[in-house]
Amino acid sequence: SLTEVHTMNVPSGMTLSDPYVTINEVKYYKKGGTYTFTASEYNIIEGFTATGAQSSSVSADKRAATVTIGSANVTTTASLTEVHTVTAQDGISLSDAHINILGTDYYKYGQKVVFGISGSGSVVYYVDGKRIEGNSVTVGHENLTMQMGVPYIDENGEEQVRKPDEYTVLTKNTSVSNLDDGWYVVLGDVRYTNSVKFSKDAYLILADGVIS
Repeated sequence: SLTEVHTMNVPSGMTLSDPYVTINEVKYYKKGGTYTFTASEYNIIEGFTATGAQSSSVSADKRAATVTIGSANVTTTASLTEVHTVTAQDGISLSDAHINILGTDYYKYGQKVVFGISGSGSVVYYVDGKRIEGNSVTVGHENLTMQMGVPYIDENGEEQVRKPDEYTVLTKNTSVSNLDDGWYVVLGDVRYTNSVKFSKDAYLILADGVIS
């Protein structure tokens, strides 16, 4: 009983599903068999070739590629890009991503991401819980979370900052009929047809340029 088999290389940064057989430490793949290459964590496939294969394709999420073995040894090449998500708090806008895959924006390693706010007012920015200077960040080797702090002038005329998670942003969709105690921030043009009512100790920060 004879079986036609061929060799196939694995590009750097990828793994390959199990071969049909390994002989003297050489892996062989069966003619007509389909095998899967998987990109390493945080990498996507932006280019893939499989010379000598019967067919090949890249998955919709760009995380894997499949190759069907034909009648020859297969030589593969792959172009991988390290990408990460940048999750932004509501009200923060981000510059264009490197790529959108299945509805999710991804930013590549080393890419500069510029952010701003939807509306007016002065804010400070936090990346993964740490305050940064300016309004941009360079993507490293991890996913990022963007938040904003809101400066305000206290009753003594001193500037203070409400950190992320220390306040609630009021939008046109917020129910304002009975706001509990806490800190609330209005950014940009926010209009309500009914009265805004607070209970207990509530604090309202109106950002510069607010229309209310």
